[in-house]
Amino acid sequence: MRFFSYVLFIFLSISTVHAEIKIGTIHYYPPFIINKNQGFDIELMSYLCQKIKIKCSFVQMEETELFKALENRKVNLVIAGIMIPPHSAVS
Repeated sequence: MRFFSYVLFIFLSISTVHAEIKIGTIHYYPPFIINKNQGFDIELMSYLCQKIKIKCSFVQMEETELFKALENRKVNLVIAGIMIPPHSAVS
């Protein structure tokens, strides 16, 4: 639950600054990403965008490009079934 609180906080912080949120995602990683319009991650982010009434667009790219795009500000956040290894998780 704590993780989702962090995600929601970051998401809401980004949404107050940008008129549109660009979300970086990979092409295919079921069940998280099936295509540009389907998958758990896509549906979750679409739902959040709808609830806070902000336009979101999904930018598909290779997995190796996700964090580079985030660092270079080509996208505002990334979602792709990303898991945090136990040794680096926030406790």
